[in-house]
Amino acid sequence: STSCDACVRDYYWSAADNATCADEQCPEFCSACEEGQDCSISGLTVASLPLEVGYWRASTGSATVYACPWKDNCGGGGGAEGDALCRRHSEGTLCNQCQSGYYLVASGERRGACEACSTASIETIALVVLLLAGIAAAVVVGRSDLSRVKQVKAYFGEMDEEHRRWWKETAKTLWLMAQTCSLFLSVESVHLPAPFSWLVSAMDFVTLGPLASFFFSPCASFLTHYATLTLTSLAPLLLLAPMALLAMPFFIAGAGRGWRGFRAAMDRCGFRHYATMIMLFHTSICVKLFSHFNCQGPYEDETGEERRHLATDYSIKCDDDYYLTYSVFVAGMLFVYVLVLPLGALLWLKSNRPAGRVTPPRELTELDGVLASLTTKYTQQYWWFELAGVAVRLSYCGGAVLLFPTHATLRCTLCVIVVSAYVAFSLSHKPVAQESSRAVTVLA
Repeated sequence: STSCDACVRDYYWSAADNATCADEQCPEFCSACEEGQDCSISGLTVASLPLEVGYWRASTGSATVYACPWKDNCGGGGGAEGDALCRRHSEGTLCNQCQSGYYLVASGERRGACEACSTASIETIALVVLLLAGIAAAVVVGRSDLSRVKQVKAYFGEMDEEHRRWWKETAKTLWLMAQTCSLFLSVESVHLPAPFSWLVSAMDFVTLGPLASFFFSPCASFLTHYATLTLTSLAPLLLLAPMALLAMPFFIAGAGRGWRGFRAAMDRCGFRHYATMIMLFHTSICVKLFSHFNCQGPYEDETGEERRHLATDYSIKCDDDYYLTYSVFVAGMLFVYVLVLPLGALLWLKSNRPAGRVTPPRELTELDGVLASLTTKYTQQYWWFELAGVAVRLSYCGGAVLLFPTHATLRCTLCVIVVSAYVAFSLSHKPVAQESSRAVTVLA
C-alpha cells in the first residue's frame, strides 16, 4: 500500500496490528508464505491467513501451520483456527480425533475417516462373514458322505505324526508372515491402493483387530488406550485362568496328585500348546506396547504451548503425569516380552542340551515341556532358531522405530539387512529339518 502497512501477494503481515513502519518499505514486517498457507491475494495478516486443504493451525494468532495426517479431515480456509478447520466429523489437534459418537477408522479404504459408532467397517463384516462361512463349510464337509470328501478325511485321518507336524508348522509360519506384514505396514503408516489394500485387510485378521471391533464398539468407554494396553500386556496370564479352571475337574477326578498331576490336567486343556499360542501373538503384543512410546509433534495448542501427542490417540499428551507414570509399567512389560521371555526360553532350552551329550528327541520333548513346540521344526544343532525369527519380526514391527524414530529410510534398510541375513543363514546352514518346511520358511 502507499503507507507500507500491508503486504503483496505471496507474503503476509507478520508484525503486530499496531506496529508502525520505521523504514521506507518495512521488509521485516512481511513474511514469505510457506507450505500450506494460501497467499494468492495481497493484504493478508496472521489472523486472516488462509490455509490450503490438508493443513491446520491452533489459533489465528499463530502462523505456524502443520500438515494433517489425514488430508481430507482438514478443510482449510481463511481466518479459521482449531476445530473450525476440521471436517468429516473430526476435531482436535491436526483434526486427528473424532467428535462424540464417531471413531477414527484405523485400517482399510476408509482409514483416517471418522465413522459413526453405529456402523461397522465393511472389511470387518466381510472378514467375519467369510470366517463364519468357512467354519460352516468345514462342518458341512466334515459330515458329508461324498466320496471325494471321504478321501480327504481318510488322508488326514491316516496321516502320520510327521506330516501332521508339517501342516501345523506351515500354518504357523504363514500366520506369522501375514501378521508381520500387517503390523509392519501399520507401524510404518504405509497405505496401499486397491486391490492390495484388500489383501492387507485380510492379513489384518490374524492380529484379531477386526474380530475385536466386530464384537466391541470402537466407541466403548472402557476401550481406552490404557485399558486395552493393560489387557493386551496381561493376555498371556489371562489365558492361563480359563485353562486352570477347565483343568480342575480333570485334576480332581484323575489319579495324579501334586504339580505333576495338575500339569497333566492342564495339558489336557491345551497347556502343552501354550508356548505356541503366545508365539502367535507375541509380535502383536509387542507392537501394542511399542505404540505407547510413539509420540508425534510437538504441535502448538491454542495457548501457544508446544506439546507432543500419542500417535494412536491424539487426546493423550505425552507429557501428562498419568502418561509418564503409566510408561513405567509399559517399559517393564516391554522388558519382559522383548528380553525376559525370549532369553528365559533360550536358557531353559539350553539347559536341556548340555554340551557333549546327545539327547534322544523323545527325551528332549519331555524335558522342554511347554517349550517343545519351539524346537520341533528345527535340527538339534539349531534348536534356538525360532528365537532368531522372533528377533526378525520384532525388528520389523517396532524395534527399528525405537532405533531410528525419525528416519524411515534407515528403518527399512535395517529391516532389509536383518531379513537378508536370516534368509542367507537359512539357505546356507539349513536349520529347518524338512526341506519343504525350509522352503516355506524362506519364502515367507
